[in-house]
Amino acid sequence: MGEAVSIVIVSHSADVARGARDMVHQMVGDDVRVAFCGGNSDGGLGTDVGSIMDAIKSVYSDKGVAILVD
Repeated sequence: MGEAVSIVIVSHSADVARGARDMVHQMVGDDVRVAFCGGNSDGGLGTDVGSIMDAIKSVYSDKGVAILVD
């Protein structure tokens, strides 16, 4: 299989983001690169721009990155 569009899952909750990533991996295996981020920098509910950018950079390819947010 050729390179696929990568996925970044962004949630206000790190647990929700991690669970969604696990579910995607169960469906597509290693054919799609998936990253996740969730919560704020203090570990609470929220988002963190730096974490989102790091997640995007970690799976970026020329095919692109789909960003799924809650």
